Amino acid sequence: ELNTGGQSQIYPNNIFESDLAYYEVRAPKGIANTKDDTDSSNLFSYVTAISCLDNEYASQLDIKDPSTFEIVAKSKCDDGILFLSSTSHVWFRSSNTEGSEWVNYGNTDFSDLPMGWKPYKKKGNELSFYALDQLLEEAQLYRDCYQTELLMSIQHFHQLSPGKNTLNSFWTQLLYLVQQAVVFLVVTTNKLSR
Repeated sequence: ELNTGGQSQIYPNNIFESDLAYYEVRAPKGIANTKDDTDSSNLFSYVTAISCLDNEYASQLDIKDPSTFEIVAKSKCDDGILFLSSTSHVWFRSSNTEGSEWVNYGNTDFSDLPMGWKPYKKKGNELSFYALDQLLEEAQLYRDCYQTELLMSIQHFHQLSPGKNTLNSFWTQLLYLVQQAVVFLVVTTNKLSR
C-alpha cells in the first residue's frame, strides 16, 4: 500500500477504451480505481474465478514492472472477456454470460501461433470477425501506459513534497508534463494506426 503522507494525490486513469473494447487495469492496493458510468467500470467482476486474491496480487505487484499488473478487456463486438496476467498469460471467455467457459491460452509469448479470430454477428445478422491477438496487443499497450503513468505520478508527487528546491520542482513538473504528452501521443498514434 502506498503512503502519501496524508496528502491527496492524483492517480492516472485505469480505464481505457478503443474501437474494439473496454479495458480496466487492476490498480494497486491503496490507489483509487477510476469509476465511470460506462460499460468499462468494474470489469474485474467478470474474472473473480481466475484472478488473484487481493493479498496475493499486492504481494506479487512490482510497480516498476508492467507485466505484474492484471488487465481485463471486454469486447464491444460480442462482450467476450480477455484476462491478461503476468507477461502474457491469457484467458478468454466468449461472453460474460453464465455457463460460458474460460479458455486458458497460457503464456502466449511461447507460441508463434495466432490466438485466432472470434466470430460475432453484426446488426442485420451479418457475420464478422475480430482478432484475439489485437485484443491482447491493446490490453498490453494500455497496461504499459497505465504503469508508466502511475510511476510518473508517484515520482511527481514525491518530487513536489514540501521542502524541495523550487527550481528543481519547476523542471520536474515540466518533465512530468512532457512524459504525459509522450504517453498520450503513443496511445493516440496507436489508435489512429489501426
